[in-house]
Amino acid sequence: MNALIKLADIPRSSYYYLVKKMGQPDPDAELKNCIQTIFDEHEGWYGYRRIRDELRNPGHKVNHKRVQRIMNELGLKCLVRMKKYRSYKGTVGKIAPKFWTVTLRLKNQRRSGQLILRSLNCLERSYIYPPFWIYIMVK
Repeated sequence: MNALIKLADIPRSSYYYLVKKMGQPDPDAELKNCIQTIFDEHEGWYGYRRIRDELRNPGHKVNHKRVQRIMNELGLKCLVRMKKYRSYKGTVGKIAPKFWTVTLRLKNQRRSGQLILRSLNCLERSYIYPPFWIYIMVK
């Protein structure tokens, strides 16, 4: 026996630990069967989180790390869905400057005037077009 331990290059305690484990039944055998059944039932679309949630329905209280370890041992990997195509790229380009607006109150409270100035930047100079008056009736 000492020659086998030296040949395998493992500690003596590890050898006895492995021999002891060989004689015992697998404690995760029932759980492995349940995980395999759920995985096959959903055609491989469920990962370890959803399988863990499915196992909690019948009453198995299992940690997600344990389910993940067992799935790795069984070689089960879920299929990944393609992400939905989104063409929105965010704010692209330059946003035009806003018009200057000045709100004026007239003596007659039933009317208010709004002055809109339009400007044009050309060759580093700013040109202001004549103002346009818009009257809005206020109730």
